[in-house]
Amino acid sequence: VNRRTKKSTGNTTFSGSTAHSGTSGSFSGEESEFLSKAPLDEVVEVIRLPDFDAKSNFTRAIELVDISTEVVDQLSELVGSIAAMYRDNPFHNFEHASHVTMSVVKLLSRIVAPELDEQTVQMPRGKQSIEYMLHDHTYGITSDPLTQFACVFSALIHDIDHQGVPNTQLAKEKLPIADKYKGRSIAEQNSVDLAWKLFMEDKYAALRKELCGTDRERRRFRQLVINSVMATDIMDAELKVLRN
Repeated sequence: VNRRTKKSTGNTTFSGSTAHSGTSGSFSGEESEFLSKAPLDEVVEVIRLPDFDAKSNFTRAIELVDISTEVVDQLSELVGSIAAMYRDNPFHNFEHASHVTMSVVKLLSRIVAPELDEQTVQMPRGKQSIEYMLHDHTYGITSDPLTQFACVFSALIHDIDHQGVPNTQLAKEKLPIADKYKGRSIAEQNSVDLAWKLFMEDKYAALRKELCGTDRERRRFRQLVINSVMATDIMDAELKVLRN
């Protein structure tokens, strides 16, 4: 099977679930637990989103959010590192990932800021604000910026290190990466593992604190990312049953 090699990234290489070269050698107990699991083992049928909180409603406060230059710089560097982890494939490349990411952003913009008709706006709502209505009708996505970011992040990373061939071919060739993931969702699980190791590097500490500052939020972010990326494996029979 012919595969395109990765673009040169200096002294750093990415392959077969190998950790990013800059990854810190120390992990918390929680992160060690994550590393001991296969992403597929963490897929759940239902993800509960936070209840509506009028005091911290995202649609009202978006203009008031102040993000430091440090966080912006770390996010920019993270995106650059993710781009470098893509192989130079004809299709499963960073251009494809960018297109998927832009599509997700567009989809979210239609969900988060839909065009409400005049009749809907003037409906008697009692104590229910428009924000609450949007929260309810979008299953909480509208008022949960972490879920929105997780969707965009998942789109960006979903084909990291893709070798340009289907999972069935990877399993047929009996490659180490196929054995590691027991022949299921091989490319998808590899992408999640590599992306998570990158995201957990010390140099992105400020970004992590801004996005998911507590262990609980980080667990929820990981759960959202894993379920989103695993959903891109449309050929796995068990995942298809779970989705249905």
